[in-house]
Amino acid sequence: GETAGNESRAYYNEYKRGALCLWGPTVDMERDPRWGRTEEAYGEDVCLAGEMTRAYTSGLAGDNSEYVRTVPTLKHFCANNNEAHRMNCCAYLPLRLKYEYYYAAFMNAIKYGGARSVMTAYNEINGLPAMLNPELESILKEQWGMWFAVTDGGDFSQTVLAHRYCSTHSETIAEALKAGCDCMTDKDSIVEKAVENALSDGILTEEDIDRAVGNIVYARLKLGMLDPECPYNMITKEIVDTEASRELNRRAAREQIVLLKNDGLLPLKEIPERIAVVGALSDENLMDWYTGVFRYEISPAKGFEREFPGSEIIQDSLWDIAAIRASNGKYLSVHSDGIVYADADEADESCYFEVQDWGENWQNLFSVKYKKYIRLDDDGQLKLHNRRIYDWFTRETFNLFETSGGTLIEEYLGHSRLTVNAEGEIEFSRQRVVKENSIFVIETVSSGKDRAKRIASECGAVFYCTGNYPVQTAKECYDRKTLSLNVQPGMAEYLSSFNSRTAMVLISSYPYAINEEYEKIPAILYTTHAGAELGTAVAEIVSGRNNPAGRLVMTWYRSENDLPEIMEYDIETAGTTYMYFTGKPLFPFGYGLSYSSFRYDRIELTETDKGIKAKVRLTNISEKDGSEAVQIYFSAEGSEVSRPIKKLCAFERVELRAGESRETELLIPEHILEIYDVRSGRMIFEKCRYIFMAGGSSADTPVMAALDVGRERLSVRGEIIDAQSFDNGEGVKIFWSRPFRRHYVRSCGWSGTVVYGDVIYKNKKIIVVSAASPEGESTMYMELAGKKLELTLRAADGCDDFAEYEADIPAETAERGDLKITIAEKAEIMEIRLF
Repeated sequence: GETAGNESRAYYNEYKRGALCLWGPTVDMERDPRWGRTEEAYGEDVCLAGEMTRAYTSGLAGDNSEYVRTVPTLKHFCANNNEAHRMNCCAYLPLRLKYEYYYAAFMNAIKYGGARSVMTAYNEINGLPAMLNPELESILKEQWGMWFAVTDGGDFSQTVLAHRYCSTHSETIAEALKAGCDCMTDKDSIVEKAVENALSDGILTEEDIDRAVGNIVYARLKLGMLDPECPYNMITKEIVDTEASRELNRRAAREQIVLLKNDGLLPLKEIPERIAVVGALSDENLMDWYTGVFRYEISPAKGFEREFPGSEIIQDSLWDIAAIRASNGKYLSVHSDGIVYADADEADESCYFEVQDWGENWQNLFSVKYKKYIRLDDDGQLKLHNRRIYDWFTRETFNLFETSGGTLIEEYLGHSRLTVNAEGEIEFSRQRVVKENSIFVIETVSSGKDRAKRIASECGAVFYCTGNYPVQTAKECYDRKTLSLNVQPGMAEYLSSFNSRTAMVLISSYPYAINEEYEKIPAILYTTHAGAELGTAVAEIVSGRNNPAGRLVMTWYRSENDLPEIMEYDIETAGTTYMYFTGKPLFPFGYGLSYSSFRYDRIELTETDKGIKAKVRLTNISEKDGSEAVQIYFSAEGSEVSRPIKKLCAFERVELRAGESRETELLIPEHILEIYDVRSGRMIFEKCRYIFMAGGSSADTPVMAALDVGRERLSVRGEIIDAQSFDNGEGVKIFWSRPFRRHYVRSCGWSGTVVYGDVIYKNKKIIVVSAASPEGESTMYMELAGKKLELTLRAADGCDDFAEYEADIPAETAERGDLKITIAEKAEIMEIRLF
């Protein structure tokens, strides 16, 4: 964080432009590994994401008492976990998950770190567009200390055009500023006109505008923009790309590698004369979607060359190499000007392309001769572009479809098909009919599998480097459809069948369901696209120079069949993430192997005014120095509400020499133990027995201890019950009523049921329910501590046409108990009152 903050300042100080309000880091909870932006965030756990972002933003902001180095802007508040529908979808969140999971991840960095801003999400939260969420003001600013909020790009106008929540932009600006969103990332002309209209219509005041402008100006002042003596103004570009920052790159790359499997192959005990470093990513350093540009790069192949100078490193991408014959009988050929024509009578090197399939039919054609990708160029021609692909929308991506006569080739953005005219020129047609001039024959001239067999048979060890291309298949705007490793499928097992000393190096932005590979490959390493030093880090793990200690930040499922539909945000009901998943994962959250072995001896707990102090004693019982990622989880016994199976509450990396024992101390902050009391609308530290477990992963916690702690019990429900505050619900979702400015519950199945616990019926005679039945007359069923009532709801005039329905409480009803309400499809309830 300090390095990134200093570099941002250095560039700003030189050019006096650019941004010091940095749009990042991404804090969204990674509840589903198919999410396209998985690489951007910190995992599926609140404690992990909160601690990582707290530390990172503290570095970005600096520790000067008067000024900040930068203003980190956390993305995206909140529940922004799908791409296909992100512009206008709604994330339906039960209240407890909303505050304990989706909100909580942001709190740590704002309240205790350096983040002073958030970017609001595109999606709605329980029916209300995120940029209009009034809790931006009431919680993030008033309770947590945030300075200002900014919308995501274009989201201001989308409130009218995509969500259709407001009918005019002037209504949007008025509601946004009042809710606490201060900065609109959209076209000036739209925002300015909206402000003018809102002022003239009287729905916005100058005080509303002053408050938002003041929040933003305050941030500028804290950045020292009006003080030439601000110490951060003295930072120059001399601090960019120093040896210290390169060493930081190396350290980060080393520490994040996770050893997933090792049947004794690693580290290499005997160094072979020939080492194969092969696969789609064997000679690549690909950039993540949002990343800095590195000035040098060490690919896996180059890393092995450096680490094993006495061995011959054999590198091959293992892609099929093909010539492509057009309908005119001639081959596609790249000319010296970079333009591709179908004019070669015989296929030579200018006609050879690597056919790269990155999964889900995202494919590229890579010129063997020129070492560049071809693409649909801006001038409408098929032309060479760059050695690497890095665009918002990748024009190098093609979809290939097999027909009875050959292959159709479409560029994926507009789905225009390649065709050949009479002169052999490549044209693009949007017509869907399959014509003769749109059919191509792909002739393999060098099989990747054939080369793989030969290389594996001739080398002493094989390292198969595979994974994803970060700007294709899944990224911003695109989610994955499958967890399968669909890049060169089966290649790892194929290599292993010819060489038992085969390891897989999975270089990926997200988890894969590598079930077959795990069964058949003796060693598997997982690494992110770790930047310039990727190859150094991988090779050092293989040689044993570095002992792996990285841990998985997400559950690795065996299949997407373990997951619900990607729009299901209720992880408790769906049974996802390690907190609720009861199946058998391929790899659990927090998992990672080491060349060392550790024994956990005990955990001791002490309550302090800052939280729970945990002392964990562990021993390195191996003959190799190593690092252990100590993880502490907790569960709650005797809680009045449902709780996760277990939940991370502290973690620490501990280095131990061979045979060394050490007691490490970790602080479990009180806020990570809190739950949301739906009855009082507050986060509370519930009194009950907490079981704390320590170990090396969420599935391996050998020592535990209990502590009776907490500050309060759940509150007693009052006479007025907000319908959204249910303890349990089935077939219902929470929506927002714009006329009433509050949430309500709607049945979204054939019927919907909500349960409100601990309702006081003593001395109450009447129950009144504010309800609506927009699909016609229906019946509402109620159980008051087991006593049944029925009410007929009249046909409502719309979703916001709520009316009050009254019934006598049976005289024999218990003094205290549950209230269960069942409503018909599309029926709604907003509030319950007892008199």
